[in-house]
Amino acid sequence: MLSVLIPIYNQDITHLVKAIQEQMLHLDLQGQIICLDDASSIDWKEKNRLLRQEPLVVYEELSKNVGRAVIRNCLADRAQEDFLLFLDGDSKILDLNFIATYWGQRSTNAVIVGGRRYPEKCLGNEFMLHYTYGRLREQFAQEFQSNNFLISSEIFQKIRFDESLKTYGHEDTVFGFCLLKEGHEIIRISNPVEHVMLDTNTQFLEHQVDAVRNLIYIRQKYPTLKTRLTGLVERLDQWRLSTLYGRVFRKVQPLLIRNLLGKNPSLTFLDLYKIGTYLMFR
Repeated sequence: MLSVLIPIYNQDITHLVKAIQEQMLHLDLQGQIICLDDASSIDWKEKNRLLRQEPLVVYEELSKNVGRAVIRNCLADRAQEDFLLFLDGDSKILDLNFIATYWGQRSTNAVIVGGRRYPEKCLGNEFMLHYTYGRLREQFAQEFQSNNFLISSEIFQKIRFDESLKTYGHEDTVFGFCLLKEGHEIIRISNPVEHVMLDTNTQFLEHQVDAVRNLIYIRQKYPTLKTRLTGLVERLDQWRLSTLYGRVFRKVQPLLIRNLLGKNPSLTFLDLYKIGTYLMFR
């Protein structure tokens, strides 16, 4: 019936797994919860190894880090059921009917995306950039998100995540693009999980740079793929302003970074930073 697939990297997933386990057992839903550790540090592994004793749970560890795309494919290859529910390891279940809601919406042709939520309060100013982006952008995103989705095993094995993406960013963009290209509908429902682990401002900004570089790469591999960022860059190219923008960006980049690493980051400044980074690396 259902395989719940959780990639782990330096996270305590015990509460997440037990919440899912309780719901599956309550529904008498046949299946498995496969947890695959992507070479976390030993402290995290020792916490999560306790799950080996739990009903429905399969817990394994990889000897070396393989990254966000490869580990999801590895999880799917270990799954034995017809439907796959992917959940990020830093998720918190918000609804006692979370599994039941997904199971009632399952489809052999469409992919069901449940969405994500962020806490009501930020943990501190050092996490404000990720928190602001999450609350104002990610919670309302309409594109495919890989943190919380249900898919048939048959569809997944036809698409799979692009393993050429080794660093952070846009593996979900490519997966969603390929789903639509193959004629599979992406249906968004209100069945969110809470994103409980935030990057520091510095970490988040570094991840955005990695994601921009990945986007440049995938645009070469998938020329018709478009995102909000590529649309903005294309307008600059059409207006013949890209060179001028690049010159101005190099001068104002320190000011943008100062704002983005501060306690009141501007998402407009983040957009400007990502555009400049794209033009710099392409």
